Amino acid sequence: MQEISFEVRSFLRDNIQSVWQLDLLIALMNIKHPIDANTLARHLYTNPVAIESALQRFAKTGIAKEHPGKICTYSYAPASDDKLRTIEDTAKTYAIRRVDVINLIFSSHSKHGIR
Repeated sequence: MQEISFEVRSFLRDNIQSVWQLDLLIALMNIKHPIDANTLARHLYTNPVAIESALQRFAKTGIAKEHPGKICTYSYAPASDDKLRTIEDTAKTYAIRRVDVINLIFSSHSKHGIR
């Protein structure tokens, strides 16, 4: 079986601190319209405050776009073609090597005291 690519490993290390954040990113990729944190939280059975925080971080790092308004919404919007390819590769790798990706997330962040 092929190793997980350097780009995917780097993306996970730099952008994903927990498995639920990767699930959030994949959900955002699959939703073709802007969506608010509360709706995503209900969809993912996760705390809306945590979702909002992760979405804001995704927006700051060029993964998502923030749409300000009465209710702030977010959409999947990688800042570059390279980032788009890396995120797509990460999602594909997660789909076929879920346990390996989960272990990678936990191992890379447990070294730094992050969970």
